[in-house]
Amino acid sequence: MKNQTVLSTSTGNQNNQIAVMSMETAKEKAPAIFAPGPHSRLSKNYKFISSLELIDHLDKQGWGLVNAKQSSSKNANPLYTLYGTHIMHFAHNDLYMKDNRGGIEGRPQIVVINNANGDRPLQLEAGIFRLVCSNGLVIKTTDFGSMKERHIKHNQDEINAIIDQKVVDIEKAVININRWISRPMTSKEQFAFATEALALRLSGDRQPEQYELMGILEPKRKEDAPNDLWHIFNRVQENLTKGGFELNGRTAREIKNPMADFDMNQSLWSIAQKYEDAIVVA
Repeated sequence: MKNQTVLSTSTGNQNNQIAVMSMETAKEKAPAIFAPGPHSRLSKNYKFISSLELIDHLDKQGWGLVNAKQSSSKNANPLYTLYGTHIMHFAHNDLYMKDNRGGIEGRPQIVVINNANGDRPLQLEAGIFRLVCSNGLVIKTTDFGSMKERHIKHNQDEINAIIDQKVVDIEKAVININRWISRPMTSKEQFAFATEALALRLSGDRQPEQYELMGILEPKRKEDAPNDLWHIFNRVQENLTKGGFELNGRTAREIKNPMADFDMNQSLWSIAQKYEDAIVVA
């Protein structure tokens, strides 16, 4: 029987515990999480959403903070260091994806992008963290639902309620992954996918070279060798964001800016979604 990914709930999953980030590490990685309120430049209409309160709210439901990032800035202005945009990833110890052999393929995540300086809207997304390749995959689909609003529409309690609904809806992610695993990709489709994906890192209208396409389609481990949509997506995603392939005659660098990485993941997901939608059901 072909392996199929399913969402599992388990108690006492001692061998695969999530690594919850300590508040000390969170403060080091993303100091703006600890903003006590909005920056003084903001108007009275701005509704401050406390990241610390979000962490506590999710923790009470079993969703621990597993990663936090904030763009580094040469500017020491507190507007950016203590109130700036930061990304938080949450996972649940007893929610994970596994194949029929009992191996864990990945975990659902909730991703929150927040700030207290008015630079960008509050954003909530659902995601899948693949344990096989240890990279964050932020997923934007209508099945999940998402939210991106300016800080003048929702207060803390309303944001908590939206998160609660996302916790309920997140299991729908598995439907997508199941379909992707069962969607074989021909060589022609693989190169078409890689061409569109590589365009995200090319300037202008330059067409990719054959060696560049081969580079981003190359699996880095045997687990990603299958030629289905899910594994092709993950090969391309990892290569494009982590670098290491040949691009413009040089070794491509890793995308280190967290927002650029986030946008890249969303764009790649949208490209892959078109191939899922093209599945013909007999």
